[in-house]
Amino acid sequence: MSVAIIINPKSGTGGADRGRRRAELASQILLASGEEGEVFVTTSRGHGRELAAAAVRRGARLVIAWGGDGTTSPPVTPPGFSVSLSATTLTVEQGATGTITATVTRTGSFTGAVEVLVEGLPAGITATLAPSTIGSGTTTGTLSIAVGAAVAAGSYNFIVRARGSGLADQTF
Repeated sequence: MSVAIIINPKSGTGGADRGRRRAELASQILLASGEEGEVFVTTSRGHGRELAAAAVRRGARLVIAWGGDGTTSPPVTPPGFSVSLSATTLTVEQGATGTITATVTRTGSFTGAVEVLVEGLPAGITATLAPSTIGSGTTTGTLSIAVGAAVAAGSYNFIVRARGSGLADQTF
């Protein structure tokens, strides 16, 4: 499923069968557009949020809430996370270690752990994160970059990858 349309049959005007009519129209629009999707009609207060969250878990990339009274509001914030680093550059002398703080911000229903990895380091430079995974309920970790004494002086680029269970990786 790529699109979920959630209809509130109680809002707006149109009589007792407005939910059915809106669902039929939404289905016709999906069919005409060639989009893969599903149409849902709410049955109680808060049901739209439940339907939206379930649609996102099943892979919906777009959730549309159809209320009918002219107002709009997102039915749910999709689960996700972002990671920010306290610095985008770090100067470390040979034989020393420098640190950067990684901060995780979770959104929507995502409460899981986030693994932070460093890729593309040259020989003699190592990276470790403490704790090794930024667990549920934790928001920060310390990324330590150790430069060996034999590493030639210079600038080195590397990739920081953040991974949350069931979500797209983020790289910086």
